[in-house]
Amino acid sequence: MPSLISSITPDLQPEFLQVVDYIYRRMVNLQKGANVLILTDSRMPRKTVIAFQGVAMMMGAEVMVAENRHALPIPMQPSDKWNNMVKAASREADIIVDMSVGYGDFMAEFTERGGVVVSPGDGPGGWCTEESLIRTMLHVDLDALRKEAEHIAALFTEAKTCYITSEEGTDFEADIGDLEGDPLDGFLWDFEKEEYRTSFVFLPPAQPGVIVPRGRGDGVIALDAVIQADPAFGQDYPESPVFVTIEKGRVVDIAGNGFSADRLRIWLESLNSEQAYNGPVHINIGNNPRARFSEISEFERVRGVITFGMGDVSVLSGVLGMADDMEGNLAAPAHWDVVMKRPTLRLDDKVVSENGIIRSELPPVG
Repeated sequence: MPSLISSITPDLQPEFLQVVDYIYRRMVNLQKGANVLILTDSRMPRKTVIAFQGVAMMMGAEVMVAENRHALPIPMQPSDKWNNMVKAASREADIIVDMSVGYGDFMAEFTERGGVVVSPGDGPGGWCTEESLIRTMLHVDLDALRKEAEHIAALFTEAKTCYITSEEGTDFEADIGDLEGDPLDGFLWDFEKEEYRTSFVFLPPAQPGVIVPRGRGDGVIALDAVIQADPAFGQDYPESPVFVTIEKGRVVDIAGNGFSADRLRIWLESLNSEQAYNGPVHINIGNNPRARFSEISEFERVRGVITFGMGDVSVLSGVLGMADDMEGNLAAPAHWDVVMKRPTLRLDDKVVSENGIIRSELPPVG
């Protein structure tokens, strides 16, 4: 007769429990009596959910698991509408562990009420979430990663202009003079100040950068890594660069690799939305040495890559508490991401990375 443990948690790696414990204790600051809502769906292995559920219960939290329908594909999540049962459960929660929803329409309301969200697997996650988090967190010096992300975020904050170039053909600049860098390092809680430093974090860490207001950014970006746009094709890895021309924060031309360029162009046209062409709405550089191009969005954390978020920014700015500081229509039916593999990032006259390699000694802040 099989044991109870082996029947409910087949092949759960014990190292994953170490990762979950670290997330709750160091990143979330989970306290006894907190109400934790775990959002999941049938794509997330039961063992992964049990790990987050069980560790939270061991720490004295009240835990509810809500298994929902599949969310819309990642780029289309801003268009998704969630049922009132999920929204009602979120009203009683202090912490949401999101493994299914992503950019849900109720998440901004939840964070506005003082709730905090941790998103293992960056939204939907899936079958490889456990392996990804072990690789990118347990085998990485997260304190050093956090400090580096904070340093890069500070360089973004003090800079007036962001320049991105590449040998593949990227030549882009954006005014960031009044923007504040965000380390996006996965830490909700600041142990030194003993307060929450943000309301929403994605895992694995990290991808420091900035949220960009509408109308900023000019030049060409050469996409040589990932295009996460048309849900029919998932993550597209173009065989040769796709060249996207941006004028005043808006896509005006798509050229280059015929297959990838054509289907991106056709998909954007099918959305029938002017706002879908807005971007970049965020600019980030990955700094995790163990992240790789995988089934989940850890590709944005690959060390040295630069990601541009495009289209919708209403939900992201909402959950981060920034929507009131931004002007114009922030909503679009899709939020799509594009990644450059070998860019050079310069903030004013300070070179952060060159040809996809982050400098071992970063420029000083100030």
